Amino acid sequence: MKDDAGMLNWLDGVLFAHRGLHGPNKPENSIAAVDAAVSKGYGIELDLQLTADGRVAVFHDDTLNRMTGKPGSIGDYTAAELQQTQLRGLGQQSIPLLNAVLAMVRGRVPLYLELKPAGPVGALEAAVAAMLSRYKGPVLIASFQGLSLNWMAEHAPQLPRCLIIGTCPPGPLGEAQHRRERWHYKLSAPHAVSVDCECQPDAWVARLGLQDVPLITWTLKTPAALAAARTWANAYVFEGFLP
Repeated sequence: MKDDAGMLNWLDGVLFAHRGLHGPNKPENSIAAVDAAVSKGYGIELDLQLTADGRVAVFHDDTLNRMTGKPGSIGDYTAAELQQTQLRGLGQQSIPLLNAVLAMVRGRVPLYLELKPAGPVGALEAAVAAMLSRYKGPVLIASFQGLSLNWMAEHAPQLPRCLIIGTCPPGPLGEAQHRRERWHYKLSAPHAVSVDCECQPDAWVARLGLQDVPLITWTLKTPAALAAARTWANAYVFEGFLP
Protein backbone atom coordinates (compact mmCIF):
# COMPACT_ATOMS: atom_id res chain seq x y z
CA MET A 1 0.00 0.00 0.00
CA LYS A 2 1.08 3.59 -0.46
CA ASP A 3 2.24 5.53 2.57
CA ASP A 4 -0.69 7.92 2.26
CA ALA A 5 -0.59 8.83 5.95
CA GLY A 6 3.02 9.99 5.71
CA MET A 7 4.19 7.50 8.34
CA LEU A 8 7.46 7.08 6.46
CA ASN A 9 8.15 10.65 5.42
CA TRP A 10 11.54 10.25 7.14
CA LEU A 11 12.61 7.19 5.10
CA ASP A 12 13.87 8.57 1.79
CA GLY A 13 17.65 8.30 1.49
CA VAL A 14 18.21 6.62 4.86
CA LEU A 15 21.26 4.35 5.14
CA PHE A 16 20.68 1.51 7.61
CA ALA A 17 23.73 -0.22 9.10
CA HIS A 18 23.01 -3.96 8.85
CA ARG A 19 22.87 -5.35 12.42
CA GLY A 20 24.51 -2.13 13.53
CA LEU A 21 27.88 -0.79 12.45
CA HIS A 22 29.71 -3.94 13.48
CA GLY A 23 33.35 -4.97 13.25
CA PRO A 24 36.07 -6.90 15.14
CA ASN A 25 35.45 -5.07 18.44
CA LYS A 26 31.76 -4.47 17.82
CA PRO A 27 29.83 -7.72 17.21
CA GLU A 28 26.68 -7.62 15.11
CA ASN A 29 23.49 -6.68 16.97
CA SER A 30 25.50 -5.50 19.97
CA ILE A 31 25.24 -2.28 21.96
CA ALA A 32 28.69 -1.32 20.67
CA ALA A 33 27.54 -1.75 17.05
CA VAL A 34 24.43 0.31 17.76
CA ASP A 35 26.49 3.05 19.39
CA ALA A 36 28.90 3.13 16.44
CA ALA A 37 26.02 3.55 13.97
CA VAL A 38 24.46 6.35 16.02
CA SER A 39 27.79 8.16 16.19
CA LYS A 40 27.97 8.15 12.37
CA GLY A 41 24.34 9.16 11.93
CA TYR A 42 23.30 5.91 10.23
CA GLY A 43 19.96 4.24 10.68
CA ILE A 44 20.17 0.79 12.23
CA GLU A 45 18.74 -2.57 11.10
CA LEU A 46 18.33 -5.02 14.00
CA ASP A 47 16.77 -8.45 14.56
CA LEU A 48 14.31 -9.19 17.37
CA GLN A 49 13.51 -12.49 19.08
CA LEU A 50 11.63 -13.48 22.23
CA THR A 51 13.43 -14.89 25.28
CA ALA A 52 12.17 -17.75 27.43
CA ASP A 53 10.69 -15.25 29.89
CA GLY A 54 9.00 -13.06 27.28
CA ARG A 55 11.56 -10.27 26.89
CA VAL A 56 12.74 -8.96 23.51
CA ALA A 57 16.35 -9.80 22.65
CA VAL A 58 18.37 -8.37 19.77
CA PHE A 59 19.86 -11.32 17.89
CA HIS A 60 19.76 -12.65 14.33
CA ASP A 61 20.50 -16.37 14.13
CA ASP A 62 18.11 -19.22 14.89
CA THR A 63 20.80 -20.71 17.15
CA LEU A 64 23.39 -19.18 19.46
CA ASN A 65 26.38 -21.19 18.30
CA ARG A 66 27.89 -18.91 15.63
CA MET A 67 27.87 -15.77 17.76
CA THR A 68 28.37 -17.22 21.26
CA GLY A 69 29.48 -20.85 21.06
CA LYS A 70 26.52 -21.88 23.24
CA PRO A 71 23.88 -24.46 22.27
CA GLY A 72 20.21 -23.74 21.77
CA SER A 73 18.31 -20.67 20.67
CA ILE A 74 17.25 -17.33 22.13
CA GLY A 75 13.95 -18.84 23.26
CA ASP A 76 15.77 -21.40 25.41
CA TYR A 77 17.26 -18.76 27.72
CA THR A 78 15.95 -16.06 30.03
CA ALA A 79 16.82 -12.43 29.48
CA ALA A 80 19.16 -12.49 32.48
CA GLU A 81 21.00 -15.50 31.09
CA LEU A 82 21.39 -13.87 27.68
CA GLN A 83 22.70 -10.66 29.20
CA GLN A 84 25.46 -12.77 30.74
CA THR A 85 26.20 -14.48 27.40
CA GLN A 86 29.22 -12.97 25.67
CA LEU A 87 29.18 -12.39 21.93
CA ARG A 88 32.24 -13.54 20.02
CA GLY A 89 34.72 -10.76 19.38
CA LEU A 90 37.09 -8.56 21.33
CA GLY A 91 34.63 -6.04 22.68
CA GLN A 92 33.24 -7.99 25.67
CA GLN A 93 29.68 -7.47 24.48
CA SER A 94 26.68 -9.51 25.61
CA ILE A 95 23.35 -10.14 23.88
CA PRO A 96 21.33 -6.93 24.40
CA LEU A 97 17.65 -6.45 25.06
CA LEU A 98 15.55 -4.11 22.95
CA ASN A 99 14.88 -1.79 25.88
CA ALA A 100 18.62 -1.13 26.21
CA VAL A 101 18.88 -0.33 22.50
CA LEU A 102 15.94 2.06 22.63
CA ALA A 103 17.40 3.79 25.68
CA MET A 104 20.69 4.27 23.85
CA VAL A 105 19.29 5.45 20.51
CA ARG A 106 16.65 7.80 21.96
CA GLY A 107 15.22 8.62 18.55
CA ARG A 108 18.46 10.05 17.20
CA VAL A 109 18.53 7.75 14.14
CA PRO A 110 15.88 5.62 12.40
CA LEU A 111 15.41 1.99 13.44
CA TYR A 112 14.51 -0.90 11.10
CA LEU A 113 13.41 -3.72 13.41
CA GLU A 114 12.98 -7.18 11.93
CA LEU A 115 10.60 -9.48 13.78
CA LYS A 116 11.80 -13.09 13.90
CA PRO A 117 9.05 -15.02 15.71
CA ALA A 118 10.04 -18.58 16.61
CA GLY A 119 6.53 -19.66 17.64
CA PRO A 120 2.92 -18.67 17.07
CA VAL A 121 2.33 -15.09 16.01
CA GLY A 122 1.40 -12.69 18.79
CA ALA A 123 3.82 -12.95 21.70
CA LEU A 124 6.85 -11.27 20.11
CA GLU A 125 4.70 -8.78 18.29
CA ALA A 126 2.83 -7.77 21.46
CA ALA A 127 6.05 -7.34 23.42
CA VAL A 128 7.60 -5.16 20.71
CA ALA A 129 4.44 -3.08 20.25
CA ALA A 130 4.22 -2.43 23.99
CA MET A 131 7.80 -1.20 24.15
CA LEU A 132 7.47 1.00 21.08
CA SER A 133 4.28 2.59 22.39
CA ARG A 134 6.54 4.58 24.72
CA TYR A 135 9.32 5.23 22.20
CA LYS A 136 9.79 8.58 20.49
CA GLY A 137 11.64 8.30 17.20
CA PRO A 138 11.44 6.98 13.62
CA VAL A 139 10.95 3.22 13.52
CA LEU A 140 9.93 0.63 10.93
CA ILE A 141 8.65 -2.87 11.79
CA ALA A 142 9.78 -5.42 9.20
CA SER A 143 9.27 -9.15 8.67
CA PHE A 144 9.26 -11.86 6.04
CA GLN A 145 6.02 -13.07 7.65
CA GLY A 146 2.78 -11.52 6.50
CA LEU A 147 0.99 -12.97 9.55
CA SER A 148 3.36 -11.13 11.86
CA LEU A 149 2.80 -7.83 10.06
CA ASN A 150 -0.94 -8.49 9.95
CA TRP A 151 -0.91 -8.78 13.75
CA MET A 152 0.81 -5.41 13.89
CA ALA A 153 -1.73 -3.92 11.50
CA GLU A 154 -4.59 -5.03 13.75
CA HIS A 155 -3.07 -4.28 17.15
CA ALA A 156 -0.51 -1.51 16.55
CA PRO A 157 -1.58 0.29 13.36
CA GLN A 158 0.40 3.39 14.35
CA LEU A 159 3.65 1.53 13.63
CA PRO A 160 4.72 1.49 9.95
CA ARG A 161 5.14 -1.99 8.49
CA CYS A 162 7.58 -3.36 5.92
CA LEU A 163 7.42 -6.71 4.12
CA ILE A 164 10.83 -8.27 3.44
CA ILE A 165 11.33 -10.14 0.17
CA GLY A 166 14.17 -12.65 -0.15
CA THR A 167 16.30 -13.95 -2.99
CA CYS A 168 14.20 -15.24 -5.89
CA PRO A 169 15.41 -18.49 -7.49
CA PRO A 170 14.71 -19.00 -11.20
CA GLY A 171 12.05 -21.31 -12.58
CA PRO A 172 9.07 -22.87 -10.77
CA LEU A 173 10.57 -22.34 -7.31
CA GLY A 174 10.89 -18.64 -7.96
CA GLU A 175 7.35 -18.43 -9.31
CA ALA A 176 6.02 -20.16 -6.20
CA GLN A 177 7.98 -17.76 -4.01
CA HIS A 178 6.54 -14.78 -5.88
CA ARG A 179 3.02 -16.11 -5.26
CA ARG A 180 3.74 -16.45 -1.54
CA GLU A 181 5.15 -12.93 -1.39
CA ARG A 182 2.09 -11.48 -3.09
CA TRP A 183 -0.09 -13.31 -0.56
CA HIS A 184 1.97 -11.91 2.33
CA TYR A 185 1.70 -8.44 0.78
CA LYS A 186 -2.08 -8.57 0.51
CA LEU A 187 -2.38 -9.97 4.03
CA SER A 188 -0.15 -7.42 5.72
CA ALA A 189 -0.80 -4.25 3.66
CA PRO A 190 2.73 -2.97 4.36
CA HIS A 191 3.72 0.65 4.07
CA ALA A 192 7.07 -0.33 2.47
CA VAL A 193 8.78 -3.34 0.89
CA SER A 194 12.37 -4.40 1.55
CA VAL A 195 13.95 -6.27 -1.35
CA ASP A 196 17.07 -8.45 -1.52
CA CYS A 197 19.46 -6.54 -3.79
CA GLU A 198 20.08 -9.79 -5.69
CA CYS A 199 16.36 -9.97 -6.48
CA GLN A 200 15.93 -6.76 -8.47
CA PRO A 201 14.91 -5.76 -11.02
CA ASP A 202 11.60 -7.57 -10.63
CA ALA A 203 8.44 -6.58 -12.50
CA TRP A 204 6.18 -6.75 -9.44
CA VAL A 205 8.58 -4.73 -7.29
CA ALA A 206 8.96 -2.20 -10.11
CA ARG A 207 5.18 -1.79 -10.23
CA LEU A 208 5.10 -1.20 -6.48
CA GLY A 209 7.68 1.55 -6.93
CA LEU A 210 5.61 3.14 -9.67
CA GLN A 211 2.66 3.07 -7.25
CA ASP A 212 4.75 5.10 -4.77
CA VAL A 213 5.30 2.21 -2.35
CA PRO A 214 8.65 3.00 -0.65
CA LEU A 215 11.33 0.44 -1.52
CA ILE A 216 14.27 -0.55 0.67
CA THR A 217 17.05 -2.86 -0.51
CA TRP A 218 19.45 -5.16 1.38
CA THR A 219 22.25 -6.01 1.95
CA LEU A 220 24.59 -3.73 -0.04
CA LYS A 221 28.25 -4.60 0.49
CA THR A 222 30.12 -2.28 -1.89
CA PRO A 223 29.91 1.36 -2.98
CA ALA A 224 29.08 0.15 -6.48
CA ALA A 225 26.11 -1.85 -5.19
CA LEU A 226 24.87 1.21 -3.33
CA ALA A 227 25.23 3.39 -6.42
CA ALA A 228 23.17 0.91 -8.44
CA ALA A 229 20.51 0.72 -5.72
CA ARG A 230 20.12 4.49 -5.67
CA THR A 231 18.63 4.27 -9.18
CA TRP A 232 15.52 2.44 -7.94
CA ALA A 233 15.29 2.17 -4.14
CA ASN A 234 14.38 4.77 -1.52
CA ALA A 235 16.47 3.51 1.41
CA TYR A 236 19.43 1.17 1.80
CA VAL A 237 20.73 -1.50 4.19
CA PHE A 238 24.53 -1.73 3.98
CA GLU A 239 27.38 -3.70 5.53
CA GLY A 240 31.16 -3.89 5.31
CA PHE A 241 31.93 -0.33 4.16
CA LEU A 242 31.13 3.26 5.11
CA PRO A 243 28.90 5.05 2.57
